[in-house]
Amino acid sequence: MRLTQDGAGLKLDALTRDQHIEFIQATFARADTWARWQEDFSRDKPMTSLSDVLLLGWSGFRRLPEFLPRPLSGLFNYLARLVTWLLSFAPHTPKRTAAHPPSTHLSGSDLLREQ
Repeated sequence: MRLTQDGAGLKLDALTRDQHIEFIQATFARADTWARWQEDFSRDKPMTSLSDVLLLGWSGFRRLPEFLPRPLSGLFNYLARLVTWLLSFAPHTPKRTAAHPPSTHLSGSDLLREQ
């Protein structure tokens, strides 16, 4: 038997095949053992994960010229700047920070109600 801060461990003596199967079934085959196995997982965000992978790939592509011969390095730098410029036209949502809270705009009907 082994005890650590993180948990405990148990080493069993040599078991027959049937004893091993029974031990595994008794330990892991209970319905309540696996009923809530996903509770500790955060909600999957596939688009966020995709953007993380694409940004990581893009950063690798941007560093590629550092390891190329000089003529190819210049070509890759040009292509990378061109793609970065083209991607700057893609729509995006600015991130809000505590320093810049969402502004409150009043419509014409809101102004009339205040008077």
